Amino acid sequence: NGTMGQRWEEGKKWNLKLETEDGSKINPTLSMAEGGYELETIQFPYFDSDGDGIFNRPIPTRQVTLANGDKVRIATIFDLMASQYGVRRFDHKLESKGYDDAESKYTPAWQEAISGVKQSVV
Repeated sequence: NGTMGQRWEEGKKWNLKLETEDGSKINPTLSMAEGGYELETIQFPYFDSDGDGIFNRPIPTRQVTLANGDKVRIATIFDLMASQYGVRRFDHKLESKGYDDAESKYTPAWQEAISGVKQSVV
């Protein structure tokens, strides 16, 4: 638990135990899509033979209130990765149609035209 920053924070230790510093058990969420979420649109960069650009994908988020009262949207790393690769989870028009969708950034079919690596082995 903890953040990457705690790894170097004086007196703190970064660990992968499913418990807090006082030993209380935690049950981390893999995805915000596990319940009570809103889909937002996130932008990702891409780099291909036609040039650089950005593309949009849907991502499940939740709103939390920070200690100072500010409200922010959060997502998990899993959701960020699944969103970037276009994994079809929400039947959304911005998601890929599947692994063989060469028009959708970061799919196996899309990368084949750039890298020459067959989509069947990715």
